[in-house]
Amino acid sequence: MNPFNRWGIGILMFALTGFWFLYKPPKKIEKSSSSPILTQNIQPYETKDLEDSPQSSKPPKSTLSLANKEQTPPKLTPPKKISPENSNHQTQDPPLPYQGPMTEVTYKISGDWAIAYGDILLGKLENAGQFKLGRHRPDRPRIWDSHIIPFGIHSDLKQKERVEAAIKYFNENTVIRFVPLEPADADALIFVSDADNCASYLGRIGGMQPIMVADKCGRQELIHEIMHALGFVHEHSRIDRDNYLQVIWDKIDPEYWPQFAQVPDTLVHDYHGSVFDFDSFSAMLYSPTAFAKIPGEITLRARGNLQLSPSRDGLSSVDRERLFYLYGK
Repeated sequence: MNPFNRWGIGILMFALTGFWFLYKPPKKIEKSSSSPILTQNIQPYETKDLEDSPQSSKPPKSTLSLANKEQTPPKLTPPKKISPENSNHQTQDPPLPYQGPMTEVTYKISGDWAIAYGDILLGKLENAGQFKLGRHRPDRPRIWDSHIIPFGIHSDLKQKERVEAAIKYFNENTVIRFVPLEPADADALIFVSDADNCASYLGRIGGMQPIMVADKCGRQELIHEIMHALGFVHEHSRIDRDNYLQVIWDKIDPEYWPQFAQVPDTLVHDYHGSVFDFDSFSAMLYSPTAFAKIPGEITLRARGNLQLSPSRDGLSSVDRERLFYLYGK
């Protein structure tokens, strides 16, 4: 064979091999069969309250501290966008006592966030304007796929020891095991700094999921917010709460009435009632004087011989049992 022909064939084969490596189709990744809350199509109440995040949404630019490892941290999942225009919104507080439809959630507008029950994130608002309140019909929250949950801490968060103390409490006292975030992790809890709010999404939303940490958030408040992220609602918002306590509406500052609303059935896992009775010691229960117009006045009164004494140092025994019920299998 002519040596020039041999060289030509070799060059052609090298070029074809390089083309195949450069342009071979990417490996197909199977999506999880369980669609996360607030990232699926929402069936709205009357009009569309929640809309999908636009592709141009930019997540926060802050970096994370990842177990003292020199890594490039993942980006936070962009928050859901909520449009109040032509939606079911109000500019006035609800009448006393607050009794909304049991199929929907009332949220207050804090900055550009929609927050239900005082500390449960629904998503971000677009052009909130003069609106103060909105309503949304939620889906059932998702629990995490495992009791082992990755977490990260934003580098701009002050007093990281608060988060570390809350994480340590769960790891030492519950079935939950929080582990430092690794680059391969698809879902994780990310503790981020916020000027005003101690708040969390309810259950797993998928991706890098924020828990907001204001300066006022201590270890106990963070334990409370982590419980929300694990799928737990407030104990005083249970659908059967009137069997156990009385809400003294006229003693509550009207600004906080929506925080005492009962939750729809769709937000409550079946551990309520069918497995465990009302827990008057739960860390998810407000204090008997919470949000009183006059400090010290009773806003939640127990019925019968029940004693309202919510835990202020970690979780109650029933809180821990419920965690085991959902995550210990």
